[in-house]
Amino acid sequence: MGTIFRRVERRPTPQVATVIEKDGQRFARWRTRGKLRTVLIEGDADGSEVVAVQSAIYVAKYRDHTGRVVARSTGCRNETTARHKLAQWEAETEQIHAGVLDPAALEIARASTGTIEVHLDAYGQSLIANAVTPPYRANAMRAVRRLIDELDLAKSVTFDVTKSNLGSPARFGKAWVLERATTTAMRPYCS
Repeated sequence: MGTIFRRVERRPTPQVATVIEKDGQRFARWRTRGKLRTVLIEGDADGSEVVAVQSAIYVAKYRDHTGRVVARSTGCRNETTARHKLAQWEAETEQIHAGVLDPAALEIARASTGTIEVHLDAYGQSLIANAVTPPYRANAMRAVRRLIDELDLAKSVTFDVTKSNLGSPARFGKAWVLERATTTAMRPYCS
C-alpha cells in the first residue's frame, strides 16, 4: 500500500519577508505571485534560520514490481487525483506480478505518451550524436515526418498497453497487419 505526500523544502528565509511573533513562535511572512505566505521559521543545523516550504504537487511512494520503494511525482495538485494515480501505478505493479503486463512494454508505453515531436527531436539528436551524414539524417527525418503526417500522429497520443487497438488479426485482417507494420516501422524512432 503506497502513500502520497507533499515534499517539504527547507530554504533560507527570504530577504523580503517580515518576521512576526505569534504565541511565542517566529513566522516569516511574504508575498509570492500576489499571494501572502506565512511559514514557521526553523533553526538549521548550522544555526541559520530557514523556512519549510511545502510543495504544491503531490508525490506518490510505493513498491514497484521489483520490490524497490519508488517515489514518483504525480503531477497533481489535488489529493484525490493524486490518490487515483497512485492506485493506477499499484494496479500496474499487481498486473506485472500476475504476468498480465510486461515491464518492458509498460516502459515503452510510458515513453510514448505525449506528442511525438519530443521523440522525433530525440531521434534527430541521436542521429547527430552518432555522426551520420547530413544527407542521411535529412532523408531519415523526412521519411519519419511523412509517416507522421500520413498517419496523423502529430496530435497527443496515449497508448494503453493492456488493450489492443484493433483486436485480433483474424477479425480485422489487413488493418491489423497495417497496424503491426506501422508499429514495427515506428519503433526505432520512438524509443
